[in-house]
Amino acid sequence: MDTDDGDEHGSGSSLPFGRRRSVIQPFFASVRACGTPAWPRRVQKRWTPTHRLVVLPKGRVAYPPSYAWKPGISTLHGRAEAEPVLKEAAGLAQELGNTRLIATTLDYQGDRLFYGGDFAGAKALYEQAGRAAEDEGDPYLILGTRADLARAELMAGQAQRAIPMIDATLREAASRGVGYLETRCTICMGSALLTTGDLSGAEQRLRKAIGDAEDMGARDLLAQSHHLLAETLRASGNESDAARSAAKAAEYLEEIRTEAGSDALLARADLAPVAEAAGAPTPQ
Repeated sequence: MDTDDGDEHGSGSSLPFGRRRSVIQPFFASVRACGTPAWPRRVQKRWTPTHRLVVLPKGRVAYPPSYAWKPGISTLHGRAEAEPVLKEAAGLAQELGNTRLIATTLDYQGDRLFYGGDFAGAKALYEQAGRAAEDEGDPYLILGTRADLARAELMAGQAQRAIPMIDATLREAASRGVGYLETRCTICMGSALLTTGDLSGAEQRLRKAIGDAEDMGARDLLAQSHHLLAETLRASGNESDAARSAAKAAEYLEEIRTEAGSDALLARADLAPVAEAAGAPTPQ
């Protein structure tokens, strides 16, 4: 039995060494079970989390990165393989009383429901994750849970309510230099403005998102932003440009499917509308 008193990263729990070390394993297992991220390896190498994985001596708690980046988890989209390992991680985090792990596991569980299309369930988990993140005091973790909650609010059909939430997280992501999250929030704002009838504002946001996503090589964001831009241009009566944007969305979607080696990613709630518009198969 490890009787270490813990430190700032742990909780002082007397869990056995093997149990402590296993806290981190479910996160990696869940990502491995659900496929690969939807962007190039060259970009993955450039992206490093604000809080790198910490493996402490004497079997103390190790924890995964904060929300600064969590690309692999975006492949969960409700997959059954992820549920048991995420539940195990959540239980162990509670046993340890580690607020960072509690916030992160709740956020990841919310992601799984979000990508599976259960936006109400995802919102509830993101709210819990946000409270734990506030207790932890990590600004990047707080930012991520707020951005996730705003996006879930938007996808649940509450665009007007989501706009101020998205705007706040967008500004903070920009000020903190979290480029991927900033671009994702920009796309969400474009979608919200399209839904509320501000076509000019939506087009401006989506074109900016496309430029930023191109710089990162983030194909999932490129597929989404081109799809939404096509919808915006179509609503504005610009059919020719809409067709070009729709074709680009389909092109990026095919690249995502090819790199993943299956159609599974196309079932993600944020990619399924793109796949449907492109006539691509959407697995259940």
